[in-house]
Amino acid sequence: MVLYYSLFLFFFFLSFFDIEKVKTEVKTTVYYFGVCLLILLSGFRWKTGTDWDLYYYYFTMYDRFGEFNNGQFEILYATYTYLIKSFTDSYSVFLMISATIIIGIKAIMIKKLEPFFMVSLFAYYSLFIGDLFAVRQSLAISISLFSFYYIIKQKKLFFLISVIVATLVHNSAVVLFLAYPLFYVKINNKTTVVIIVLSLFLGVSGVMNLLLSKFQFLIEGFGGADSERIAGKLDAYTTEVSASKIDSNVAFLISALRRVIILPIILYFRKDVQSAVYDGYINLFTFSNVIFFTLSQVSIVFVRFTSYFTVIEILIIAMVLRIQKDKRKQFLLFVFFAIYMGFRIFVSLNTYLDLYDPYYWIFDKYIPRIPY
Repeated sequence: MVLYYSLFLFFFFLSFFDIEKVKTEVKTTVYYFGVCLLILLSGFRWKTGTDWDLYYYYFTMYDRFGEFNNGQFEILYATYTYLIKSFTDSYSVFLMISATIIIGIKAIMIKKLEPFFMVSLFAYYSLFIGDLFAVRQSLAISISLFSFYYIIKQKKLFFLISVIVATLVHNSAVVLFLAYPLFYVKINNKTTVVIIVLSLFLGVSGVMNLLLSKFQFLIEGFGGADSERIAGKLDAYTTEVSASKIDSNVAFLISALRRVIILPIILYFRKDVQSAVYDGYINLFTFSNVIFFTLSQVSIVFVRFTSYFTVIEILIIAMVLRIQKDKRKQFLLFVFFAIYMGFRIFVSLNTYLDLYDPYYWIFDKYIPRIPY
């Protein structure tokens, strides 16, 4: 755990480059140094992270495109894996290429979207563990940043293309099709709170479980192969369980608590920011919370939909700090967000502690961990 918390402190101190308004040229150099560090750690890891066996054997066992495109993963991810396998059998090379693409895209797009990119890098490490253990959805999330950029630029065609590409990597990215219209909806703080409270009620009351079971029954009633396939998907989604070491009810309470803590802060500073982009970010963050509160108790699968909007949370935190004129207020807010992000990474690391700690890489001669 020493490595992970050392990196947390490292990126914490780098954030002061934004707070103290260090020259952009200097910040950019340090920023990409930090990014390269994350890429190397992600690329050199071995038997460290979730779903190691799943992706390791998928890469090493197959050679032909037909074998990769066996329905196990989406076609674009299958194609991506096949293309890399066509010129190397090394899984470490695959991991390094993937880390470069996944972390590189996020780094470039975050810097393009937010001038406080050192704070954003700190938040990115804290909320995503810097993609040190990147998997298929990590690639889809990176691609999704293009969709957010095109939403802001109001380029609908490019937005659609980026979402389609992300969905062909991980089908959970389909949720992003709603992002464009939601971004431009006018919703005040009071309405936002009401929406969150109602979604929480729906989630804990068990209403969503009942509705989904009724919907599944209705689909099965139509008959046919397609109906059976859809009903089977719903059954799989509602019965899938997490391999997390944290009890599901405890995990829900922890995640709900941190959302309840951060949301009032975000809403409070809306009047200070006075930005259409910030308002759009709030809409997407609210949508993410609605998904969590209404569906996370149904199945852990639905929580994956919220991961695409974690990037929005990063940008919101950076924007709130950036608009502060009072240095003392800015510093206190930064400390608050740092504590919040420390809590986030602590929970994330302890969720799969046996798979994350210690960190093993290809240079270790003995790796006793049995991944799963």
